Amino acid sequence: MTESEWLACTDPKPMLEFLDRHDLLDDRRQRLFDCACVRRAWHLLLDQRGENAVEIAEKYADGLAHIAELRDAQADAFAAAQQVPGTPNSYTVLAAAAGAAWEFRSGVDPVKQAAEAIAWEGLTEKGTPARRIAKVKLAEERAVQAGLLRDIFVNPFHQMILDPTWLTPDMIDLARMIYDKRSFDQMPQLADALEAVGCTKELLTHCRGQGQHVRGCFVVDLVSGKEGYQERLDGVIAKIVVGGMCHTSPSREPIPIWVVQSRKGSDFTYRHT
Repeated sequence: MTESEWLACTDPKPMLEFLDRHDLLDDRRQRLFDCACVRRAWHLLLDQRGENAVEIAEKYADGLAHIAELRDAQADAFAAAQQVPGTPNSYTVLAAAAGAAWEFRSGVDPVKQAAEAIAWEGLTEKGTPARRIAKVKLAEERAVQAGLLRDIFVNPFHQMILDPTWLTPDMIDLARMIYDKRSFDQMPQLADALEAVGCTKELLTHCRGQGQHVRGCFVVDLVSGKEGYQERLDGVIAKIVVGGMCHTSPSREPIPIWVVQSRKGSDFTYRHT
């Protein structure tokens, strides 16, 4: 996959395969991506157990739920999928919710199942016309999912730099509020705060773009200091590099995509794998 193909891709499957092949696919962001896709079918969930599975999965991604809770939530959602009657895609969307609460990413594909549930909303599985409509809707939803993936994993072919000296307590608080409350309508305000301190155009464009933002959005994660995005080197916060196919920190601990530069005095040096 080339950079132009990544930016234009309308199917998350080859994008995920590309990230995985280059060791850029970490559990936390994959889990948040899965949950974001299922949340687009939230209105189709007919049982609280499905919602609970997604919510527990999101908490687990941020270290706020135990593995036992995740397993129980998945089992409950799968049980609900077998029990709840209704529209033809009732099983599909509940299976997607259960799939998002994975311990190991195998079996049910929550991204695929969520897209299919949305594609078949309001339709029956009988007749060629319905299948044609569902096919179009499925392609549209897969394109939306590809956009969500770019929101989280950014552009692995291009480096973007955030200087920690740009960050203020108010800016960090705003990013954390956006994440915790899903207040992604506040992204332009975050862009304004970043612009005021001289942030790069790429980050500002992402914040102000028309695309949907979700938990795991790389700008929100970067500013708020989510897992793996900031490290201290000899007591000094180094610059953070995004993208560029690099995925090893100076301490040699893997940090997919987000890479820390080492620093001696005012000189920054890259550590590539």
